[in-house]
Order: sequence, then C-alpha cells, then structure tokens
Amino acid sequence: MKQLIIKDFIIQWKHLIWYLINPLFLYMTLTDIKSFYVIMSAIIPVMAILKTFNDDKKYDGEVMLNSLPLAKKEIVVAKYIMALTIFIISMIVSSPLGIIRFAGGGFEFITTTLVTITAFVFIYLSLVLPISFWPLV
Repeated sequence: MKQLIIKDFIIQWKHLIWYLINPLFLYMTLTDIKSFYVIMSAIIPVMAILKTFNDDKKYDGEVMLNSLPLAKKEIVVAKYIMALTIFIISMIVSSPLGIIRFAGGGFEFITTTLVTITAFVFIYLSLVLPISFWPLV
C-alpha cells in the first residue's frame, strides 16, 4: 500500500509543486477577498484528487492495479491516505497565509473556515472515492 501512495506522488510531483505555489501567487493578487483562504484550502486537495483520477485513466492505472497482488480495499485505502496527505499538506501551506491575513482578531474566522474546509473535503472524498472505485471494491 505504501508503494501505491508513493506511485501517486511520483506521478503528480510537478502538479503538487504547482498546487503549493499557486496559493502564494493568488494571495498576492486577491488580498482583499476574505474568503480566499477558504477557497484555496478547499480547491488544492480537490484539484489534486481529480488530477490523480485523470492520470489513472490516462495511463490505464486500473489495469496495472488489478494486475498487482493487492486486495481491492487496499487500493481504495491507499487513495484515501494519499488524498488525506494532500489535504494536510494544503492546510499546512494555506494556514500561514490565513493566520497572517486574519491576525487581528480573525481567530474565529480561521477556526470556522478550518471546520468548513475539513467537512467539505471529507464529504467530497467520501463520495468521490467509493464511486470512482465502485467496480473494484
């Protein structure tokens, strides 16, 4: 399962770097938008997950995964772990921007947005991952 997670990161390393640099460029141009932190923290993991699915379809990843001596549930769990890792990385990258932006009494805003973002991403993952791997499970 560890190798599946590493495979996803190797395939996406160029895109992951862009997903981590993208919020910095947008922050410089969209500093007056208060919901920027919410938007970027939610979009980064969703874009990365969609890119992973696109790459799997592009390179026939399903055929390769089915040829491995792995249980189908291990494949799905590896995708969940990879998605959660990308989510944690995006929160680590986006949180300093939000803390800097809302340092003057915006703690309530930051905590509510963290809860909202986490709920959105987890609901998205709980719907998209099982649906995309329905024939495998």
